[in-house]
Amino acid sequence: MPQRAPRIALAVRILVVSYALLTALASGLLFTTADASPSGMLLAFAPRWWLLWPWALLFPLAFLAGWRTVVAAAFGALITLFGVAQFELPAPAPANATSRALRVVTYNTDLREAVAERIRRDLQDWDADIVLLQDCKTVVADSLRAVAATSLTRLTVHVQGRHCLVSKWPVRGMADVSELVDPQSSQHTALRWGDSGVRYQLNTFMGDLVVYAVHLPSPRDALGTVRWLETTDRERIRDALQQSIAARANASAVISSLVRQESGPVIIAGDFNLPYGSAILRRDWSPYINAFGRAGTGLGYTMQAGVFPVRIDHVLSSPGLVPVGARVLGGYPSEHQPVVVELVRSEFCELRARRLDLRTELWIGVRVQQRRSERPGPAVAVSPTAGPRFSPLRYSTLTPIRADVSTLNLSPRALSSQHSDLKKSRPR
Repeated sequence: MPQRAPRIALAVRILVVSYALLTALASGLLFTTADASPSGMLLAFAPRWWLLWPWALLFPLAFLAGWRTVVAAAFGALITLFGVAQFELPAPAPANATSRALRVVTYNTDLREAVAERIRRDLQDWDADIVLLQDCKTVVADSLRAVAATSLTRLTVHVQGRHCLVSKWPVRGMADVSELVDPQSSQHTALRWGDSGVRYQLNTFMGDLVVYAVHLPSPRDALGTVRWLETTDRERIRDALQQSIAARANASAVISSLVRQESGPVIIAGDFNLPYGSAILRRDWSPYINAFGRAGTGLGYTMQAGVFPVRIDHVLSSPGLVPVGARVLGGYPSEHQPVVVELVRSEFCELRARRLDLRTELWIGVRVQQRRSERPGPAVAVSPTAGPRFSPLRYSTLTPIRADVSTLNLSPRALSSQHSDLKKSRPR
């Protein structure tokens, strides 16, 4: 037995170090290839939480091989937990944030009629300012209208294709995202009317707010060719996965290009069909704050497809809207589960984001030292193209300002002071 002890310790040491290196490699591949190639797509949608289970055995065994092996096991377990399974811990709440939070719920109902039977109770439980439903069946839309008609709280319900909106705040405008791009352009072919997304303009207690409801193409059919072994033809499998990547990437690029043209605060929520860590998600949506990534706790899986849970439903916000709470609910009659997010307005984060986004010209709503034109500029229009049933959102208190960056004092203290002066001078 004494002669076996060193051998056992060596075997444990080799197992722990090898698995730690394997999980580090998986984390690196996930960061570089997720949704960037067919193999990366399979990795992104794979049940990565399974890789946590071996540590339940390896970590106790590591104590047999010495403290260095324990450190290696701890390091590997942390990589697996945060880098592979993508466990989240909430960040501290921002300073100078508004005390009142805007609650947003996004939920893909999977066209389930059972949602209609419980929607009244769900709306009461959520108590949300804005509710966005994707794959909203006609019977669910009818139930929402019935709830709004009998509710003591004034609710606004809008239905556009498969998207339903329930809002406690007035809706000033609504347009399908396919109506905001040139019908003759290649961008238009990437979008599906009534399904890809809807742009809403709301007048909330935070002021004017733009909300995008998003539903990108589903990868279900492409993944089914692998999951259910529908074919053994590798070329067919590769083509199906590549087409799914291209469809989601094109739709995401078009909608994100529309969102980037917005001048005011914006929220983007819905079923992105992009796992957290996806290369497409990083490419198109990195300028925006991922609510669960910043304020959530846990793995945050929003779709429970058997043993393949993934986090593909997201709530994103512009830098001035900071998430202070995010959670995924459970027990709902669909594969997707609702995501509840609370957002606050942070002037400091908004000013910092403006400072970081400055290039050779500035378009910000603060007073700076610059040469003003004699005639006041027009109100800021945030719509790239005015489509049917769509009126551009306008800000009466913000004036577009063009200035040379080299002449400006861009320190946070100076920007904060200029913003305070602007607030004092706003018309009441």
